[in-house]
Amino acid sequence: MPAPWPASPAPWPALPAPWPALPAPWSALPAPWSGRGYGLESANPTGATAGTVCHPRSFAVVKSAIHAWASAAAVAVLAVAIGGGGVSAAGASEPEFGSSYTDPTHKGPKLDAQLRLRGAAGHNLAPIASGVVAKTAGWFQRSRLGVQFDHSSLLAYVQLQSSSAFGVAQPGADPVALGLQQGWLRARLPQLDQAWIDAGRLALEYGSGRQIGRYEFDQIGHAFDGVRSHFAYEKRLALDGLAVKLRRAAGQPDHERNLAGLYLTGRPSDAFAADLYFLYLSDGAEAENARLLTMGARLDLTPTPWLAADLEAAVQIGDVTVATAHDPQDHLAWMAAGQLAVSGKLWVDTGLAVVAQVFSGDDDPKDRTRRAWKALYPSRDRLLGLLAALEPSNLQQVGGNVFATAPSWGGTFRGELDVRLNRALAAGPLPAFGGGALEGSDGWHSLGAQADLRLRWTAQSGPELMAAMAVFWPSDALRRDRNTQTATLALLQWTAGF
Repeated sequence: MPAPWPASPAPWPALPAPWPALPAPWSALPAPWSGRGYGLESANPTGATAGTVCHPRSFAVVKSAIHAWASAAAVAVLAVAIGGGGVSAAGASEPEFGSSYTDPTHKGPKLDAQLRLRGAAGHNLAPIASGVVAKTAGWFQRSRLGVQFDHSSLLAYVQLQSSSAFGVAQPGADPVALGLQQGWLRARLPQLDQAWIDAGRLALEYGSGRQIGRYEFDQIGHAFDGVRSHFAYEKRLALDGLAVKLRRAAGQPDHERNLAGLYLTGRPSDAFAADLYFLYLSDGAEAENARLLTMGARLDLTPTPWLAADLEAAVQIGDVTVATAHDPQDHLAWMAAGQLAVSGKLWVDTGLAVVAQVFSGDDDPKDRTRRAWKALYPSRDRLLGLLAALEPSNLQQVGGNVFATAPSWGGTFRGELDVRLNRALAAGPLPAFGGGALEGSDGWHSLGAQADLRLRWTAQSGPELMAAMAVFWPSDALRRDRNTQTATLALLQWTAGF
């Protein structure tokens, strides 16, 4: 059903095809609602189901299946490429500005560009997550310049990115002064109307970005080196196959993080769509080696122009080997998320959303089965809030969002408020605050509350000015055991592009 509201202004990218954006208020709701998916809390928030699904010994068959999947997923990329692909793919790579390169009728070179200037200051952020300080304290700029060439059955796109930080004591390898953000070649298959294969450096996003997202709010953003093929049938069915490596901030692919899988999208009607995905991760990090298969499904419902729902659930199986141990541990984790949103006109364009999401934790760290969810590559700001300090693991979030949009000063003004309550299993590891267990507590325990406020003004010509404030109020247990105090982040950002 065509969205009646205009898409949200940059820097929030529209949801990837083949999903139409929610009625504009929801296509760019502040984190984590802009992904439009976060659903009602699981009926079993204790996570007991994950702990009783299987005995560790029963994983022998699962392990064999995972090894077979690792080979099959990569082969599937070539198989789908031979069979076809399509321009309307879910998660098709597009720059934030200048998406006309996806039009096959355009044959000449096409430029797109973006400049983003950001100033940020934080207080008491280090006890939550030390890495947040380096990414938020100071002045930042990010510039992107892209060019696309379309010739017959071939399409090429290159996007350079310059990212600089000022006033940060130890930025490390993030951000990068200048690098290749995207650079890929698309080969269309003339025999099939919607079939293609991409090879090179890709910016990927699927569904609501809970598993694989662009993470555009970050100073660098996600990119992957590899191959992605796509086939679509009459805009009702789409299949992607991918075999990629995460490109780290240092500009080179991470040869220890290999991701392969299939992502299937079906849309029987304009009011209903469903995703089904199988994603295999081989992560050879120094601390631990993980081989995990993530299997999940997502429902996207728009029964009326003013009502939308997004529900998603996934299970994760495999094994993890810690560097200090010789024998691998079995891994069995799960996640569930959803959102229910209503929008309409009440003097001005307004909307309200309720959301809940849960990522399993390890309620018995002493046994040989890990049950803490291991995130893939989500858009963290949309998933976790403006601070993006909490890990999507051993975490429950329940909250809501409200927004209002009105014409003003020759442009559009938008105000958004997002509030969430956080809980985690005290047995740990905690999703931030140095990890580990929360002493003197048992079961799911409160971590505190957080609120994000965003005020955005977008000129009719395109530039946008945004002021934002994020506040985290820790629970009494965190104040006592982790010396965590009320933390704040203030942000001012200007974005322009074409």
